[in-house]
Amino acid sequence: MNCLPLLDITIKHKSRLLFVALLLLQGLAIVLVLLAHVELVWKVLLTGLVALSLVQWVYSYRFSRKPFDIRRLRFDGVGWSLIFFGDREVVAHLIGQQVLFFGFVLSWKDLSGKRITAVLLQDQLSIRDYRALKVCLRLKGCAPLLKHNLKK
Repeated sequence: MNCLPLLDITIKHKSRLLFVALLLLQGLAIVLVLLAHVELVWKVLLTGLVALSLVQWVYSYRFSRKPFDIRRLRFDGVGWSLIFFGDREVVAHLIGQQVLFFGFVLSWKDLSGKRITAVLLQDQLSIRDYRALKVCLRLKGCAPLLKHNLKK
């Protein structure tokens, strides 16, 4: 009898925490460029590049939904199913995990040997899903049971 928890986790596409953190980082970059002791031409050029990067990132964050963004995670006690936008499903084994105070860094290897890594922040998951995934990963209940298959 399998006593491992079955997980079915839905991931929200947008993370407000990530948006604010990257917005602050871009703003800090602009301030540091303006405070740098370089010629005015370089300040204008570097500020323009950082501002262009910021505009491109905000546009891509707000309006795109890429086919490689993970929409859902399922764990059946043996392996993981990763469902991407566009309903493409990949079966994979968890090969690495980090449980951090702001979320998770998870790494899988699919059956073809391709590595898939995802950063899941707290605000991308419901409270229930976040707690369930955290408990499962901390107890090592979601670790792959068939590690010898990864050595091929």
